[in-house]
Order: sequence, then structure tokens, then C-alpha cells
Amino acid sequence: MMTTDLDSSADPSSAASSRVAPLDLSVGDAFFDNDSSIDVLEEKASGEIARAKSALRLKYEAETEVIRRKLGNLEAIRSQLGLSQRKMAQLLLVDPSAWTRWTKGGESAPPHVYRMLQWYLALENKYPALDVNFWLNTVAQVTDQTRVPELEVQLQNIRSHLDRIEARSQNQFGEALETIRLEMNRRELQTRKLVFGLAMSAIATTLVLSWFIYLLSR
Repeated sequence: MMTTDLDSSADPSSAASSRVAPLDLSVGDAFFDNDSSIDVLEEKASGEIARAKSALRLKYEAETEVIRRKLGNLEAIRSQLGLSQRKMAQLLLVDPSAWTRWTKGGESAPPHVYRMLQWYLALENKYPALDVNFWLNTVAQVTDQTRVPELEVQLQNIRSHLDRIEARSQNQFGEALETIRLEMNRRELQTRKLVFGLAMSAIATTLVLSWFIYLLSR
């Protein structure tokens, strides 16, 4: 009786295992074989899961990788062209900080940048005259030359405006001088009249005094 109790309490795990079925954690292969049940995900540097890339985005990235393998990375292409980072940014019409991010900041350049460089190298290979200097200098000069007529028109308008101001100033100054001259002539005439009147008065006074002196002397 006691032997039976000791035997039953000596191994309690055996009794529990006989009552609890083992947990099956296996996953069927069919779950992973179903392509429609999972998305292609990219993992961010922070460890977070980004949104699923579209099929078109994946296609562009694949084409970009093909171009990169054929032409090299951005710095290799820049070295091939013999350009500084500043000139390369001018060629692509981007800010120099963008080039720094693409080459040193860990940020990938947009796919269209690689496509642009691919077309540029192909065009330069077929038409050597369309080199870097053409795009960096000639195009800028042509742009400036197209503004020359516009600038000449603006300059002519400014000159005409200045001529009108000068003519108006000369007219106003001439009118002012004429007014001053007329006023001076008027005052001069008045002064002469006053002097003549004073002179005649002095002569008349002298004659009257002389006549009285003559009468008294008789």
C-alpha cells in the first residue's frame, strides 16, 4: 500500500506528461510556398520595417544595379569624367549637398540619376563635341546670349527715361532762369525809375533854391 504511494509520487512529471499533449510549433511548408501571402519588405537602418516596395520600384532598382555594374558607382563615373564634385553637381543640376549624401551619406541616388549619366556617356561617346565643357560652358553662354536682346531693350528704356528726366530738368531750369531774369529786369527798371525821379527832384529843388537866392540878392 505504502509502496504504491511512493511509486506514484516519486515521478510527478511522468504523470503530468501522460495527461498533457506536447505543443506542436512547426509551421507547414505551404505557408511559405504561398507567394501571395507575404510581401517583399526592406529593413530600415533603425530596425523598423518599411512599407513593401512596389514591383515597379524593384524593377527600377534592378536596372540601376545593372547600370552601376557596367559604369561603376557615382565616384567612379565622376573620376572618369574628370570633374570635381561641384562641377558634377552642376552637370546634374543638383545641389552639391545631394552629391555628398549619395556618395558619403549612405543615401542612394535616385534611379534617374544613373539613367541620366548613362545617356550622357553614350551621347558623349557618339558625339565627342558634346563633352562636359559644352554642357557647363556653351549652354550657359547660349542662355546668356538669349538674354542680351532683352537686356539691351531694358538698357534702352533706361536711357530714354534718363533723357526725358534730363530734358524735363533742363526745361524746368530754363523756365526758372527766365523767371529770375525777368524779375531782375523788372526790378532794375524800377530802380532806374526811382533813381531818375530822385535825380529830377534834386534838380528841381536846386533850381528852386537858386531862384530864391537870386530874388533875395536883388
